[in-house]
Amino acid sequence: MSRQGLKLRSFAAAPLNPTICWPYPMAPDALKSMAYHVTKDSSSSLGMTIEARMVALEFNEPEITGYSACWYKDQLVDLHTHKTEESLAFYRELDEMAKHKLAKKKSDDSTASSSPHWTYHPLNPGERLGQVWLRTKKEADEKDTPEDERRPKTSDTANETAVVLVTNQSRTLTMGRSSSPHSEWKCVAKESPDIPMLVYLSPRLDGISLLASPTVEGSDKDPLPAVLVPGSETDPVETSEVSLDAVKEVQICREQSQKGISSISGLLFRYKDGSQACFGRFRFDHAKEVLSVADSMCFYLGTIYLDGGNRVLGEFCLSKPEYEDESLEWKSTLWKGSFPREIMLMMDN
Repeated sequence: MSRQGLKLRSFAAAPLNPTICWPYPMAPDALKSMAYHVTKDSSSSLGMTIEARMVALEFNEPEITGYSACWYKDQLVDLHTHKTEESLAFYRELDEMAKHKLAKKKSDDSTASSSPHWTYHPLNPGERLGQVWLRTKKEADEKDTPEDERRPKTSDTANETAVVLVTNQSRTLTMGRSSSPHSEWKCVAKESPDIPMLVYLSPRLDGISLLASPTVEGSDKDPLPAVLVPGSETDPVETSEVSLDAVKEVQICREQSQKGISSISGLLFRYKDGSQACFGRFRFDHAKEVLSVADSMCFYLGTIYLDGGNRVLGEFCLSKPEYEDESLEWKSTLWKGSFPREIMLMMDN
């Protein structure tokens, strides 16, 4: 009696990420045409054991008013589509996730450094999206780095992550930190501005780990938007300006520090033509105060120094304060030109 041994008749490989959970059932054809963009290394040795729970980021729907980016410990952790008359519960959900993680680690970090913060990017009337660009760490950098040295640097990799939305009004909405020579851009979604578009992402408190979108044919040939070209003198993160001309009203977002000190973290300007501009840290559930500019000729900014020498914006008034608070330094600004850049930089820190 003799045996011929074992013969390999077929071979099947597990998918790169067998634990992707979609927000709703996906058609097989849609999954086949999907392109996946890994933005962060898994902390596991094989890179296949962490579950990616995807959420949908919608574009070019008539009820969309803007987008928000969420940051946690200097990493981009979530993106949100704003719609008219929406629920604001998503802010509290991220807050609770952060509190749970903080309690689990028994961290001694301050409230300011351990709480998520948001930036808001409003759309103008009639403004739609044509392209979505993603910035990640260069693949060459990853390949040239030994595996045992690469794993501990997952937070650095996540810090490279940024998303830029290119609109039909020649604007770029940038959600990310300043670029570095170790990062690269690629177009992950492209569509006519009048056609709805979807991008899926996996939000995580340690950084967005995965994006997915229908494959963009020839995306490697798409020219970079001018502000993203390496060596460009116009960094979209660094050079944003907010006009003070034809302002209709200002919405104020306030945050409270661990020591109970209230400060203005973000401002949303609404203009007479319906357009908007926002800077600083802004979330609508903390922005209950709206000031109507009306016939005001100027406004007053009151800044205050905290322990450690940090300066924050304490008050924003349309008329000269009736009382003198010795802790505040006041500055008046006319409603023309651009918002004081030093105050913008102070609020972005």
